Amino acid sequence: MAKEELRSLRATLEALKKEGLVLETEREVNPKLEMTAIQKLLDGGPPIIFNKVKGYSNARLATNVMGSDKIIAKMFGFKDRKALKFKIHESLLQPTPPKIVDKAPCQEVVIDKNIDVWPVIPMIQHTPTDPGRTLGGGKTVASPKQFWGGWHISYNRMNFREDLGWKDHSTFQISPGSHTDQIATKY
Repeated sequence: MAKEELRSLRATLEALKKEGLVLETEREVNPKLEMTAIQKLLDGGPPIIFNKVKGYSNARLATNVMGSDKIIAKMFGFKDRKALKFKIHESLLQPTPPKIVDKAPCQEVVIDKNIDVWPVIPMIQHTPTDPGRTLGGGKTVASPKQFWGGWHISYNRMNFREDLGWKDHSTFQISPGSHTDQIATKY
């Protein structure tokens, strides 16, 4: 795929759709349990776009965009996952500086007063016992400076707690004994 096709989630999904690599549905999906059940059923499969989300007339949901190493390798122009792995390692060691822009698609809607995430962002619930609904996966990267000479890269759930009435903040899941727990304990 061309670099311009990877500059936004919208462009990436459109490029993958052109190649027939995306499932898309107009059937309404419930963000509480139903969406994640479908996602789990298709683990390792193609990206999925849900164009109708129960309770959110303003939103669509996409999942599994990074669910297949074959699709990820294709997105970034690599023949297989091994070549992709080495490129990621190289990129971590020699990062490209960010390009600062005044205007970006991710800034089309900015809410900075009276923040209440619930009516705006369709968060999903994975299991009936989850402490709240989840806004995607928080991506964490710890460099050798923070991680004793090694690297830590992972997804960690960001939970919003309806039961506590939280409207404008979340918790970041850290499991006892995990890398993120070791880092949080030290710093």
